[in-house]
Amino acid sequence: MICPHCSGRIGFFSRAINGWGKKFCPHCEAPIAIGINWKLFAVLLVPFAIVFAAIATYVRIQFDLSSGKYLGPVLGAALIVVSMRLKPDERP
Repeated sequence: MICPHCSGRIGFFSRAINGWGKKFCPHCEAPIAIGINWKLFAVLLVPFAIVFAAIATYVRIQFDLSSGKYLGPVLGAALIVVSMRLKPDERP
């Protein structure tokens, strides 16, 4: 992820992102918030659905499973992670 203030790179699993309370950029100490880019989410929805449907079909056939009920949660979680972005935190 990229800081909206200083354009510094912040790792997805860094303490600055995953800590409790207010989040600050480790490079410039500016307050940041995590948000979802809904336009990117909408654009990626169809390609992700096609890829995950193909993977789920392969897994069901390969392992002789009768249900693909985990496709929805996996698709949703992957899309949210991919479309997460950092934005300036304007809360007091």
